[in-house]
Amino acid sequence: MGAGTANSLRVRVGALVRARRVELGLSQGEVIARLGYKSRNSVSNVELGIEGLPSRRAHDWADLLNLDRDAFYRVVTGLDAVPSVPADLFRHDDLGELVAIFRTLGPGARRRLLDKARKYVERSTEKKVNG
Repeated sequence: MGAGTANSLRVRVGALVRARRVELGLSQGEVIARLGYKSRNSVSNVELGIEGLPSRRAHDWADLLNLDRDAFYRVVTGLDAVPSVPADLFRHDDLGELVAIFRTLGPGARRRLLDKARKYVERSTEKKVNG
């Protein structure tokens, strides 16, 4: 891959990452915290296409952005073109949808939902044990 092609890929992947982050309502600060980056510049540089998204981190980014891991990895590494319709990279499972919805909630709603989910699991486990 030539330098011009690599630059173009970085810019297109960065635009995709930024658009998806904004769509999910995530701040750059949340991305930094969840992915363990040390500075805002790292995330900003990826989104602007100044730095490429490291292929070894593609699965982490895919999970955060609720995208299919393998499809996103292929895009990040240049094996597949950046899709014109980002939905082509979306996960197509219930877990992916649940994660996407959860990320749109505020902290209080997230906490309440997690509490309810834990109680549901406890009750389900008790029913299985007690038959």
